[in-house]
Amino acid sequence: MSDAQTLELLEALGRRVANLEILESVQSNADLDFAIPSVTLGLADAIGTLDTLLRSDATLISQHLGIGVGVAPTADRIRTLRNDASIIPTLLIEQDGAGDAAQQFLETGGQAWTMGMDNSAFNAFIIAGGADLATNPFLAILATGRTGLGTVLPRFLLHLSDGSASGLTAAAGNGLMITEAGTARLYFEDTGEGAGDRVMVLYHQDEFLTIGSTTDTGAAFDQQYILRISRDGNVGLNTASPDANFQNVGDTKLGDDDTNYMFVGLTGDVTFVGGAGLLFGHMYVELASPITVAITVNVIAEVENAAQDGWVAGELNEVTFPGGGTEHYLTISEPGRYEINWDMSIMTTVGSGGEIHGGIMVDSVAVRNQGEAHRTISAANDSGSISGHAILDLPKGTDEISLWLLNTSNNNDVVVDHGNLVVIHIGGT
Repeated sequence: MSDAQTLELLEALGRRVANLEILESVQSNADLDFAIPSVTLGLADAIGTLDTLLRSDATLISQHLGIGVGVAPTADRIRTLRNDASIIPTLLIEQDGAGDAAQQFLETGGQAWTMGMDNSAFNAFIIAGGADLATNPFLAILATGRTGLGTVLPRFLLHLSDGSASGLTAAAGNGLMITEAGTARLYFEDTGEGAGDRVMVLYHQDEFLTIGSTTDTGAAFDQQYILRISRDGNVGLNTASPDANFQNVGDTKLGDDDTNYMFVGLTGDVTFVGGAGLLFGHMYVELASPITVAITVNVIAEVENAAQDGWVAGELNEVTFPGGGTEHYLTISEPGRYEINWDMSIMTTVGSGGEIHGGIMVDSVAVRNQGEAHRTISAANDSGSISGHAILDLPKGTDEISLWLLNTSNNNDVVVDHGNLVVIHIGGT
């Protein structure tokens, strides 16, 4: 054989070995019953024997030989090693046709998993629980970064689906979406709570967004309608069908803590605890400290006396009673409509008494007709009672509420032995 022929055969052998990526010396494998080169066989015969073996007994070779790229091979493995700063991938799976560029993992006779790039308009990276990317695709990642679990066409940054098609016609945003033909649910579990009912569920059903809780099995609800919101904006607690902007089928507590709050029971009864309640104020005159009101006939006079400390503060809630010794009014703190109730026991000390009128004052201005009353005192030291009620709109929110008296018969002063003024906020202005 000439040198040229020998070189050609060696190159052919090199190409055969390189194509199969056998990087170990075949001479080191005891299962191969020949040597290269052989003093017994000619070089051409040795190459022919190796070629026949590589073609006909690939299983034998694969059981004993590994593949190493950049590292010594290890039996039964494909191993790569790089020590550089390159960002070029070590392994490239390329598809130049209409198929998918994919790789499969298989338990012999059992489950197969396939992953790779779907050759479609979306070019999604897919992990599927089957022999190809189209069978049971569980995970899909689009080039835009949107990720789908159970769907190959995610509409949001993260889209969970039972496989049913989304009704959205285009990508909707960077949020989380759950698509399900039945009830879409999101579970929250706190394992630190111990055994029991520790799973909270956020779910969408029958056009309601609902929060409920389940047992540890996650199957049955123990509280199905903790919170329920309809598409028209109704919010319900402990009800499947809230028919108002807010509805609670149960007890309601409104307040800052367990000391001051308003309590609404299941039957609708309202009670107040602590400092909670409607805004109100009360002041009164004691018999031991009567107020003498100086009178000029047909001139309205406020029920006060600078020399007498007659009015006393009663119960107050956000309505104030000023100090200073001549207190005679209540000051509201919020604008709105107020119910005002008053009464006085009056008499004159001299003369024939006269016709006495009384009523409500706002910032020292008499309110006529609304809440006004009158009666006749027949003689000196004859006492009688007058009272009135009104609902007044007080938009300023800092108004001073007091009482007035008027003697239309004479100049006889009027003495107030008892008196009460109650102010209650009942509505907005």
